[in-house]
Amino acid sequence: MIWYLMRHGEIESNNKRIYAGWNDEELTRTGKRQIKTASKKLAVLEIDAIFCSPLKRAVQTAQILSNDLGVEYFTESSFQELKLGNWEGKSEKLIRKIYATEWQTWNTRPTELVVEGRETLGELHERVLGGVRKVKDAFQFDSPLIVSHVSIIRIIILYARKMQMDLYRTISVPNAKIFKVPDVLLR
Repeated sequence: MIWYLMRHGEIESNNKRIYAGWNDEELTRTGKRQIKTASKKLAVLEIDAIFCSPLKRAVQTAQILSNDLGVEYFTESSFQELKLGNWEGKSEKLIRKIYATEWQTWNTRPTELVVEGRETLGELHERVLGGVRKVKDAFQFDSPLIVSHVSIIRIIILYARKMQMDLYRTISVPNAKIFKVPDVLLR
């Protein structure tokens, strides 16, 4: 079994460097074009199922891919973006200004960041890996694709590579980028 991971297409918050979190934004025109381009790359990978976050941007991405690839998609709440609490909907610039200490922790020791109303990386880790196990136990697919968000993809990659969670911010996850993770690394 091979797992494929892909971040949703571009949304307006990405352009403005705003933490979207659980906001339910739609893809931009550019985002839709990104997904059409990605679907051509995915077509040769024999994807046999798509699992996506329930947020609109991920669902729209999955719908486009589902139509292009002729593969069914399923929403899975475990793959929803990191819950950001008070940071949600705010720009990185504003967060740096208002929450300077927390911002420093987030950028240097993200596993230590605890903010009321915000999910910790440890909580996210448990949720995401629980979702991977749930999908593995409930379905028999050879090449599933998870369409999700930066945080979900980073958690899976760090886990698969046996890297420390404090390296979370070092993983680059551009919109519509495809990652490959052998199942053996997710055990």
